[in-house]
Amino acid sequence: MNATVWTVEDFLSENRGLSAKQISTQQPATTGGLMAGGPTRRYILDPQNPSSGVVIDLRHLIIIGSYSETFGNAVEKIQTFFNDPSGGDIQDYFSNSLGREFYKQYGKLIDKQPTWFAEYLTQYLTTRQNTHYIYQWKR
Repeated sequence: MNATVWTVEDFLSENRGLSAKQISTQQPATTGGLMAGGPTRRYILDPQNPSSGVVIDLRHLIIIGSYSETFGNAVEKIQTFFNDPSGGDIQDYFSNSLGREFYKQYGKLIDKQPTWFAEYLTQYLTTRQNTHYIYQWKR
């Protein structure tokens, strides 16, 4: 992986006080303008086990994870169909699943306080109970 990998603390310090929409549109849109580009600090080490080298893709967690599992699977299949090298990447499925669980747990809080999004995400990632990994994408 050639991209910079940050910590969850780096993500929080850059995004404190921003909404999910503000964070998800920091990078230019992709997929012909259909999908937001995601946060500037897109990749972070899993804060529950940073020495493992497991990376979370925050674009997938924040954007794709806010939709259904069916939607996330469809995105991966479309990418595969069009020979996108990231299509069907197991790490994307992992980040999507973290996103779905995050929005299930924090969705109502986000609706009430949208500018606390980065704090809620940091809390979720550092305290979540589902620590199983379907893939360990090492940096």
